Amino acid sequence: MKELKIAQQVVEVSLFRKVSNFFRPMFPLPKIKWCEFINNKATKMSPVLSMITVSLKPHAPQFFEACPFTGDVYVNGLSTPTSVNTWLPKGNYKFTVHIYNNEDSLIIGAAIIMIRDN
Repeated sequence: MKELKIAQQVVEVSLFRKVSNFFRPMFPLPKIKWCEFINNKATKMSPVLSMITVSLKPHAPQFFEACPFTGDVYVNGLSTPTSVNTWLPKGNYKFTVHIYNNEDSLIIGAAIIMIRDN
């Protein structure tokens, strides 16, 4: 596999919420540009965000070190200067995270993160 530059990598997160004994996609299903999301000033202090970030770092430490600050959270392609807690109600969640190369959309890493926020 060819070496990828950090700038060519993109992370998107799909969010599912637990309903009864299964996980159901949130509607509309949030797609978050992770680099912008983790560097947003409004979301940095969120306990849920901290748990997700800590869980993901072992999967792609270089990516997280190199993310530039942009100041926006992207949900469904919309830039919103808001806290993660305003759209993430308490509950059990599964985050499916893909890290892929921008040039050819090749997925170069993936992680499934379980979050409990009761």
